Amino acid sequence: MSTPDRGTSRSSTCGDEKWFPTPRPSILVLQPTQDVLAPAENAEQLRKQEGDRVTVVYVDRAGHALLREQPEAIASHVSEYLARLCYTGRVPRAAPAEQPTQPDDCCLLVS
Repeated sequence: MSTPDRGTSRSSTCGDEKWFPTPRPSILVLQPTQDVLAPAENAEQLRKQEGDRVTVVYVDRAGHALLREQPEAIASHVSEYLARLCYTGRVPRAAPAEQPTQPDDCCLLVS
């Protein structure tokens, strides 16, 4: 079994095409400020690798159990993000797995 190349942002051995089927999806990262398992450095590294298509939002008073600890904050941040995508015309679409996604789809990452 091959080991993913951690030095590149899109290693073919990691199965990135499953998670990022479009060439350049928008990505929202909700980063808990007290997460010791997935520290803020990870979000910043992703932003450096992928540029302005990555939006990092820091959620205060939350650790790795972000969804359980701050559900209202998550709902607010996701709603604002999606509204911004709609305003700019980059509306994410749900597509059946067998259909290719469009270049203006987005990706939401919650650590």
